[in-house]
Amino acid sequence: MFKKLNQKGFSHHLAIPIIAVLVVGSIGAYLATKSSAYSYMSGSTPYTCNQDPTPTLRYGSKGSCVKALQYALNQWITYQVIPVSKLTIDGSFGSKTLDVVKRFQQRQGLVVDGVVGPKTWARIADGCGIRYSCSTRK
Repeated sequence: MFKKLNQKGFSHHLAIPIIAVLVVGSIGAYLATKSSAYSYMSGSTPYTCNQDPTPTLRYGSKGSCVKALQYALNQWITYQVIPVSKLTIDGSFGSKTLDVVKRFQQRQGLVVDGVVGPKTWARIADGCGIRYSCSTRK
């Protein structure tokens, strides 16, 4: 009825269910972060852009999606160690945000227009230049 315990009071039969729970939980967490093309912009950061599809942003845009963009660009600045100061996360797409967007687009092989449309969002959402190099064009 009771499983034999070792000297420390631990049954090796408990290890398998514990490991299984940890593995399943880890797989679930991974899949949750990959479930959306724009998961990087919605929930993975302190700033979220919950609009689907993600809106096109340009100079003069304002709001939570601009904050999410500025946060992601700051991560890129840190990773790339480019000679530019980090952006103030204020939700206002001004001249400094425009400059960093253009630098990001240039380094990612995108059209350098300063407009954050589907292609630029996709590169940011993929973590290009932040988590991965993404050197191949998409």
